[in-house]
Amino acid sequence: MSVPSDAPKKTRRWWKWIKRLLLAGIALLVLVVVFHAPLLRWTIGYGGPKGAEMAGIKLKWQVDGSVLGDLRLSGIEASGSLVERATIGELAADYDGRRKFYSVKVAIRFGMVQRSSC
Repeated sequence: MSVPSDAPKKTRRWWKWIKRLLLAGIALLVLVVVFHAPLLRWTIGYGGPKGAEMAGIKLKWQVDGSVLGDLRLSGIEASGSLVERATIGELAADYDGRRKFYSVKVAIRFGMVQRSSC
């Protein structure tokens, strides 16, 4: 009893899963490349206050502009263990992200800086 040589070969289960994982990874990479600017803005808007909260500071700000061109942080308010309350009007950075940061212009506009003594 011999098996004919032209019998179809079984595909291995793990190979199907590897193909599926590779396709899912490529799809996620394409989504990140297409939506990189909103993802960077979300990271700055969410990660900054969360990181400051771990240090014991409550931080609020609005993220405006493009992360790759002109970034503006407005309505910056901080309060917590180090500072009772601090407010900065706007922090703006104008640069060209595609030219490898050859020229970076940073402007800080202080709205109402308030400092309270303990």
